[in-house]
Amino acid sequence: MLARLCVCALLLLQTVVVSAQDTSTVVVRRIVLTGNKKTKSFIILREVPFRAGDRVPVAQLTGLLQKAHDQLMNTFLFINVVPGIMGWKDGALDVVFDLKERWYIFPIPYLKIIDRNFNQWWVEENHSLQRVDYGIHFSWYNMTGRNDKMHLYLESGYNRLVNLAYESPYLDRRLRQYFTFGALYNNAKQVNFATDSNKQVFFPDTTHLQDVFVHRTIQGSVGYVYRLGSTQKHSVQLTYTDEQLGDTINRLTGEKGYGSYFANNRTHVRYPELSYTYQYFGVDYIPYPLKGFTVFAQIDDKGLGISPDVDLWTLTLRGGYYRPLARRTFLGVEGTVVAKTPSAQPYAFTHLLGFGGLYLQGLEYYIVDGNFGALGRVTLRQKLVDHDFTTIFRGSRLYGTLPIRVFLKAYFNAGYASLSGPSYGSFLNNRFLYTEGIGLDVVTIYDLQLKIEFSWNQLGQSGLFLHNYKGF
Repeated sequence: MLARLCVCALLLLQTVVVSAQDTSTVVVRRIVLTGNKKTKSFIILREVPFRAGDRVPVAQLTGLLQKAHDQLMNTFLFINVVPGIMGWKDGALDVVFDLKERWYIFPIPYLKIIDRNFNQWWVEENHSLQRVDYGIHFSWYNMTGRNDKMHLYLESGYNRLVNLAYESPYLDRRLRQYFTFGALYNNAKQVNFATDSNKQVFFPDTTHLQDVFVHRTIQGSVGYVYRLGSTQKHSVQLTYTDEQLGDTINRLTGEKGYGSYFANNRTHVRYPELSYTYQYFGVDYIPYPLKGFTVFAQIDDKGLGISPDVDLWTLTLRGGYYRPLARRTFLGVEGTVVAKTPSAQPYAFTHLLGFGGLYLQGLEYYIVDGNFGALGRVTLRQKLVDHDFTTIFRGSRLYGTLPIRVFLKAYFNAGYASLSGPSYGSFLNNRFLYTEGIGLDVVTIYDLQLKIEFSWNQLGQSGLFLHNYKGF
């Protein structure tokens, strides 16, 4: 739908320019906002790359409207943004943004498997319902209309978790600076205390689950964010962590010959942590980019040189480049490098490939620990469906239609992870790794994504894998 709107806008501009305008620039007389019942106007105007009174080249106007659309969508405040022009007369015009705001309050029932991904839970853990957490996730976005947000997560079941996070409104008139705060309490009945043959080793194991907590974490954090323009962000965060481990873990590591979970076989560690992060998002749509590039750089120091329990520096570099090859064909290239020092670390700080988004498609059943790792991914996408489907709420301005985009994709992954010290049967460390596959991505409202993938790896294994992304 957006593509059709942009084409219509372009045709309108070309018609007006040819028939009525003799000049190559035009003055933006007013910027008119409609549909923003909650969001403050100054929050919206911050993302628009021009101001009322600016003189802009006519040849750039369509591109500026598209850029404003992308930057407003990347605030995650709106379901849709439709830019337009009106009243083009005497070398001046009005720019109009028709905005559809999201629903900002989400008290969502929570049900989640505790394993790294669906396939591991279904196949390796026999889809045990005992390995499920439940509760409620309460999120309140745009609390005051200034794009501030608060999250309160309450979970029970296999684990006990209370997680509170708050992101303040902008603190300065230029709308660049804000603070973040966080507090977490987590108590788990199972801990991954070792890796053997690139598989997680748990206590207690899946066949001997027990109603005793063995790993408790308490954490608090405060952060400062400086947002430069609409695409760059600098942030500094200070965190304090207190972790306690059941005594049984040290006994098991000794019996089985694994390395210690914490340094010097400690069962209780406390440490501060300081991180600096730089982010650049010059893409059309952050959750599922098809055009532009991204940069992420982070340096993190656990221990700060004052903790007797922890001493770890981590450097993470990540980038993505995305471009359309044809009207419905898109190329994406992504890469990540992670380096840790000192290289000799207790098990708690050795995780690398296989966690979060840092995994090779087709190796979801494995983890690869290490102190240095690199991962690259090339994806070719073909858009099959891009349509707004009518819903049962056809009378609703916000939810009368449901946008659905479907992409057919082919991908290739390459990775490497080096590990100093004992490998405990690892056959994926210190070697070149590669996988490939095909799949379908479904993208819809609120940044929801479903990924259905069939992958092959260099071990001769193949399988169907499911992934999802929730935008709220």
